Amino acid sequence: MYAPSHYSITDQEQLLSFIKEFPFAVFMLKEDEFPLATHIPMEVVMEGDKLFLYGHISNMNPQASFIGKNGVKALAVFSAGHTYVSSSWYSHPNVSTWNYRAVHVTGNLMELSLDEFKAHLYRM
Repeated sequence: MYAPSHYSITDQEQLLSFIKEFPFAVFMLKEDEFPLATHIPMEVVMEGDKLFLYGHISNMNPQASFIGKNGVKALAVFSAGHTYVSSSWYSHPNVSTWNYRAVHVTGNLMELSLDEFKAHLYRM
């Protein structure tokens, strides 16, 4: 995602707060020829200095075939609020744009043990 530095937020607390407020994400994996995406609620948990996102999908979902494989990279996109910004709103020449809020989280896909999965479902 392109984000000019003057619009980027790097404060971890602000980013975690955003994910907690808007936990419904687009969860993406890359298949050989085409990306796969599923819309799911996710839970964010900090354990020490590591961030974990927990979510679950149906066994019938094509993404389920990736679970248990090592080294699978995943992307979760959390977003909320967006609006068009007309160039006429500027007092100087500029181009129209779209104003939005989003957090992209990338990491490695991991399979939970049955006990971890049950605990996740209970928390959700």
